[in-house]
Amino acid sequence: MPKITAGRPRNPRPSLDAFATRVARNVIRIRTNAGYTADDCAAACGCGRTTWYRIESGRHASSAGGMLDRIAGVLGVDLSELTRKPRGK
Repeated sequence: MPKITAGRPRNPRPSLDAFATRVARNVIRIRTNAGYTADDCAAACGCGRTTWYRIESGRHASSAGGMLDRIAGVLGVDLSELTRKPRGK
């Protein structure tokens, strides 16, 4: 039987889930402030509605294939706006 020992976490890097959640919140905030619908943004971005909804729910690897660049272009913001941490935190 293998010995179980306490130690450092297996993955000490920041969570990709936290990054995806931050991007999702920023995308939703920017999109709604601009008055765009998710469907309109998906069409303008050239991705399917399902993909866009996964991005907004934090369940999509949105950085793959330059997707973040395309999203930033559709929303008319700099890429850093999508990835920045909330102010005051």
